[in-house]
Amino acid sequence: MSGTFVLLDLAGYVGLLLWGTHMVTSGVQRGFGAELRGWLGRNLERRWRAFLVGLSITAVLQSSTATGFMAASFTASGLIGVARGLRSCSAPMLARP
Repeated sequence: MSGTFVLLDLAGYVGLLLWGTHMVTSGVQRGFGAELRGWLGRNLERRWRAFLVGLSITAVLQSSTATGFMAASFTASGLIGVARGLRSCSAPMLARP
């Protein structure tokens, strides 16, 4: 395989990951908007609780990248604050090999 095809494959994989994460995030926000805001507000307030929430979401999704993208998307849409988003991303970062 030439280098061009490898780069095209890699770009396709990244595009599919971003599109899939966007679809999951927008579906969760549409389906559970107000309830999700309250739940995230309660569970991401304390550092250890946010760590455990991030770890459990990463275990369910089996992707620390998806967890990070979802936290960034929730922060950008105003569902959670920046500090809470960073707290929830600390668990997936520590779980990486």
